[in-house]
Amino acid sequence: MTSLRNLILSVAASVCLSHTAAAEPLIVSGSTLTLQDCVSIALSNDPDIKSLRYTAQAEHDAMRQQLSSYLPGVSASASYLSNHAVQQNVNDAAASSFWTYDGKSAGLSLQQLIFDFGKTPAKIAAGQAGERSARFNVENQVVNVVNTVKQAYHGLVLSKLALELSDEIVRQYRLNLMYAKAHYQAKVRPKYDVTKAEADLSNSQLDRIKAANNLQLAKAYLNNSMNLVDAPDYEVQESTDFVVYPAVLDDVVAASYAQNPQLLSYVAQAEALLSELKASRRDLYPSLSGNAGYNFSGSRSPLSQGWNAGLTLSADVFTGLRKSAKVSEQENRFAALRYDIDSLKLQIYLTAKQAYLNLEKAHQSYITATDQVKQAMENLQIATLRYKTGLGSPMELSDATVMYNTAKLSLLQSLYDYRIARADLEKVMGSKQ
Repeated sequence: MTSLRNLILSVAASVCLSHTAAAEPLIVSGSTLTLQDCVSIALSNDPDIKSLRYTAQAEHDAMRQQLSSYLPGVSASASYLSNHAVQQNVNDAAASSFWTYDGKSAGLSLQQLIFDFGKTPAKIAAGQAGERSARFNVENQVVNVVNTVKQAYHGLVLSKLALELSDEIVRQYRLNLMYAKAHYQAKVRPKYDVTKAEADLSNSQLDRIKAANNLQLAKAYLNNSMNLVDAPDYEVQESTDFVVYPAVLDDVVAASYAQNPQLLSYVAQAEALLSELKASRRDLYPSLSGNAGYNFSGSRSPLSQGWNAGLTLSADVFTGLRKSAKVSEQENRFAALRYDIDSLKLQIYLTAKQAYLNLEKAHQSYITATDQVKQAMENLQIATLRYKTGLGSPMELSDATVMYNTAKLSLLQSLYDYRIARADLEKVMGSKQ
């Protein structure tokens, strides 16, 4: 009784713990998420990955069914028959006789495939290749999810940095307005300077509103990439560090051909079709199987006993050309898939080269934008100093501010482009990180 009570308590505790773990939120409100955090959430929450995993398991079970052909099949049977008969005498009804016969039988039988000219091994090979293809489909979806999260994450980081830059520009235009008002009150500059500074400030505030809206959209895209509808408020880890990603085009293409899960899935499908084609061709030949049995039968105990054993050679003599048509169908499907593989290789090469060139372009753009930011910063400092001392014009100060804003945006955009190009390179190479 005590052991039963302990068992019930342990089961109840495990259920409570599992419920608590299931109820634990994926994102804690106010937390700061890294890129890896977002990827982990997306992978654990993606319905397509879960569906494809079940499909892969189904392919595994289908392959196991083919393996069962190597094992003997055993069946058992039992029957009971009660037969009541009446033998009537047409001349004398009283002379009619009644008799009853009870029949009993039971038996075991065994069947074993001996040889079928390689049809069963070919079917097993087809099932194994089909399972590999399904597993690669899972990996391909993982790669797609990771890439989608990377793009959304870097887009959110870019939007946050752009909003911070907008705040900086608004502060700069407020300072410009303060200088213009001071000069106007001191009767050093005309009213036009104040009007121009107010217009610039209003435009910068409008730009900030757009930047704030873009930030909300970017967060919505990231939430969607993680398959979250109502995510709590969170932050993402910002970084403006430029990390050079070493890449050689030939190495990228070679790695893509060797590791791209979509291509590997196609290759596995081709292997499955080729094995199915072999099985269909060998289905034209007969199959040899053995059988044995042991049975009991009779109406009274002890029942009579007996056994049997034999070989069976079976072959289809004519099937209405069904088998030959099936062979032709699979030959055509295999040929079509080979061309699909060639087409996919061309797409992979183009994607790899495009991502590589985008990576190089973004790298050079970042270097140039870095120099432009330094120059624009110096120009803004000079223009601000000139305007404060009454030597510069409001147009000169406004142009310097716009130049600085444009240079900083170009720097952020080139950093984003570089990270996206790297993500695309990693995707085409089948990276799951």
